[in-house]
Amino acid sequence: MALFTHRERLAVIVLCLLTVVGWTARLALKSRGDAEITVIRGAIESPAVRDVPTVVSTAVVDINSADADQLASLPMIGPVKAMAIVEYRGQHGPFKRIEDIMSVKGIGPATFESVHDTITVGQSDSTSTGGKAP
Repeated sequence: MALFTHRERLAVIVLCLLTVVGWTARLALKSRGDAEITVIRGAIESPAVRDVPTVVSTAVVDINSADADQLASLPMIGPVKAMAIVEYRGQHGPFKRIEDIMSVKGIGPATFESVHDTITVGQSDSTSTGGKAP
């Protein structure tokens, strides 16, 4: 005498397979969700940051005349670094080259690398090795 009929064994196998598929999908979604917690400035489709307004400028910004809001729109430049740029400009005068922005506390080579194509120092930028003229 068999413990289960053929139909019952088939039902148990299907339930086991559905359980395995469900757990696999849950783990895949969980690991995918964990990866989306990492906020990268400019991420658009990530549900973790969908409600957070992120503005990344593609226009060239003159770092000698831009206000803090305009500076904060640059990649890797948030409100704190934008204020640091404005304060530095007030204390030391206008930047002569775009590379001079690395003199501002908190802005190093990595930040400069991400913004050098989107910043200018006005008409005198033609002598610089990076950036675009307005």
